[in-house]
Amino acid sequence: MQRLVVLLVSASLLYGGEEDSTPVTRWVGPEGSRPGTYQEWIAQNPVNESCRYVVLDTVISNGDAPWVAIYTDSVYDDSLRDDLNVLSNHLGDDGFSVRRWSVRHDVHPETLRNRIRADWEQYGIKGALFVGNIPTAWFQVSNDLDSSGYAAWPCDLFYMDLDGEWRDTIRHDSSWHAGIDSIYDLHEGAVAPEIYVGRLMPTGLDSQLTQLRRYFRKDNAFRLDTLRLPSKALFFIDDSWVRESGHWSEELAVAYSDTEKYDDDSVTTATVYREKLDTARAWVSVFAHGHPQGQHFSVPGGPGDYYWANEYTSQDPPANFYNHFTCSFCRYTETLSACGGVTSVFNKNHGLCAIGSTKPGGMLEFGEFYQPMAEGKTIGQAYLEWFNFIAVDGFTHAELLWHYGMTLLGDPFLRPVLQADVCPTAVICPERYYAQCETIVPQVRVWNAGKGNASFAVTCSMRLNCQSYYASLESVSGLAAGAKETVDLDPVFLESGCYTVRVRTTMSGDENPLNDTFVSSVTVGDTGWKEVTS
Repeated sequence: MQRLVVLLVSASLLYGGEEDSTPVTRWVGPEGSRPGTYQEWIAQNPVNESCRYVVLDTVISNGDAPWVAIYTDSVYDDSLRDDLNVLSNHLGDDGFSVRRWSVRHDVHPETLRNRIRADWEQYGIKGALFVGNIPTAWFQVSNDLDSSGYAAWPCDLFYMDLDGEWRDTIRHDSSWHAGIDSIYDLHEGAVAPEIYVGRLMPTGLDSQLTQLRRYFRKDNAFRLDTLRLPSKALFFIDDSWVRESGHWSEELAVAYSDTEKYDDDSVTTATVYREKLDTARAWVSVFAHGHPQGQHFSVPGGPGDYYWANEYTSQDPPANFYNHFTCSFCRYTETLSACGGVTSVFNKNHGLCAIGSTKPGGMLEFGEFYQPMAEGKTIGQAYLEWFNFIAVDGFTHAELLWHYGMTLLGDPFLRPVLQADVCPTAVICPERYYAQCETIVPQVRVWNAGKGNASFAVTCSMRLNCQSYYASLESVSGLAAGAKETVDLDPVFLESGCYTVRVRTTMSGDENPLNDTFVSSVTVGDTGWKEVTS
């Protein structure tokens, strides 16, 4: 599609759609607070115009499987190699081929975009993950939403739309002049995105290598279903958008039928939000004004209160995924103190992905995002489908101001919602037993992590001294979505020795085979209680 987007126009023009009728997320922060600027960012992250260091590191071909790419800050080439190998193997199991690149952090964004475009043209890559301080493209307008004046922000759409034209035609200091300032101000031609992009960029946090390694451990655990939380969602919407609460929460419920909604102005406070975050849920959608380091909740008759970005680290809420509808809350270039999008992804135990904006604005048209996610697509695929829906017939000026700051922080290849997924989670018995004095009934626990009822087979085998000793097959019928069940297997008398116990679930159409096997070991002595180690 051909569409010219001209930026230097007033935001007071009339628009249609949700962008016209929805109150914009606005900056609400401590007195004197403001977003970090391009000039401040580039002073700490200078670009080397002559640097062309984007080097192919690893290729993992999986037959005719579609390609994805990982672009990693070259400073982590060695230190994250094992983590990236694990992720690449998971992606192979998920049906992808993988191209991995090493990127110098001072490469010009256009150099990197040209490399990504070549991968897209030659291999048809579907999406990309950026690991570390991968170069950031910036965009600017003369008059942002709510007629708030000049604005510039990090813009990852630059790496998603690979066949459009991005141009730097005007220089801004205290006013506008013809010239260039290394900030894009025009986007024209075929402006819809071709690929999805996710970032793992722990800006503003200490010990960034440690943060990345911990993230990859969480990512691996989620793929093995040991970190996947209950298929429930929290919908927490502050006063400015209460009239939208009904249909926006219904759109979320397409992916998470068990959605707990809070929209009463006497309830939607930071204190209540903090309390609700203690309940384990897969997804959190939060709507509040704010700034990169805080989400501000209005209080009737009072000044309101904040849920601070650093609380996503200190509280460490049990949630895997976030949609932050808050001004600039995912502005990942904030160096003095990490933005909330970064802290909610790089917390210790649970966070994996956050959707949000690097400027005023946010998602809107949520159904176009949650529907493909509900179908079992990756969060990156759902994000791309949403962006392409917005881009139909090009971007209006209002859509540009609302959505050009959108970013996905985290692994875009994760599937938040699985239609069909069952797995064993534990060996219940033998956990302890009297050795060689009684016959036991082995028991295992299985879980339906999918969206519908599931019927499947459960097998359990035991090996003693590398020889087959025991095997049992049982079936589970109609296990409800999200439910767990203890399965009784055939009785067995165990001799003394060390056993390897292997439990496997088998179901046609299982979308996550990585978690289908659970292995533990049992030591049986001549007398006494003995423990299982897993």
